[in-house]
Amino acid sequence: MPPVGAYNPALARGKPGLGGCRVRVSPLYILLLGLWIASGCLAEALLALVCLACHECAHLFVLAGFDVPIERWELHPFGSVIVYAAPAEGLGSTDALVAAAGPLQSFLLAASGIYLDPLGWFEPSRLQFFIQVNLLLACFNLLPVWPLDGGRVLRAWLAPRVGDAAAARALARAGRALGLIGMAASAALSLVVRQPVWVPWLLGWFLYSAAGRPTGAGRESLLRAVRKGGSRLAGGAGPGALLVARDDARLGVLLRRLRPDRYHLVVVVDVEGRRLGDLTEDEFAHAVFELGLEATAGAALECARTGKGG
Repeated sequence: MPPVGAYNPALARGKPGLGGCRVRVSPLYILLLGLWIASGCLAEALLALVCLACHECAHLFVLAGFDVPIERWELHPFGSVIVYAAPAEGLGSTDALVAAAGPLQSFLLAASGIYLDPLGWFEPSRLQFFIQVNLLLACFNLLPVWPLDGGRVLRAWLAPRVGDAAAARALARAGRALGLIGMAASAALSLVVRQPVWVPWLLGWFLYSAAGRPTGAGRESLLRAVRKGGSRLAGGAGPGALLVARDDARLGVLLRRLRPDRYHLVVVVDVEGRRLGDLTEDEFAHAVFELGLEATAGAALECARTGKGG
């Protein structure tokens, strides 16, 4: 889900977050909303929009507390996809917390509706619809497959055990398989009841198509974030940026601070601020591949000096 993407203006200002990120609305989302309104269900459509907006705002509210820039926010009928402007490697618990916030918010809204139901303050059918939409959003997004929230939480747990790329590939395969099952079940049920049953098909199609997108995990994602000499130094020169890192800073943390539109020089200092040496992006990438994301900048500097692992 979060592959390295195009240049994010928010990064140019040094401010991670929503500023400058693009919002993409799925054509299927627009189509379903239009059909819903055309069928005379304007109130239900607005209620569903409110529920979905609260679900997504919970993701963004939690994400705002972390130093993670966003490139794109995609809105789909059953949730959204947040595309980070940095590789997913090393996000770990941060991505899990952001993912869990949406279903938790939907469960809280459903619980609020259940609490208000006996009070008679709202029209019963509309309140029941509100409860059902929030429960559907929460339960569907908690399915442990990519790219749903449950899959992102499971990926954070699996990544330290099997590797980020292996975890993402396994969850993506599970997402595509579940999508095919949903579409097949929709077709079978339609034959049984002799009328179209669209909801399982739409859920299955969404899962199958979304799970087939790049996950942003693995060597390819890292290569897009670093080793930009060929593209960023075309003609022998190009825009650069300095990144100052303490020698005990983890490479996974530094990786998230690289700007996709710059070629970096990482200046490594000790705890007292004394300069220990520099790392080019190629040397940084070499250290990531050889030592892993949990290694420190000091270890990467030593790796570059000795050529260890090369």
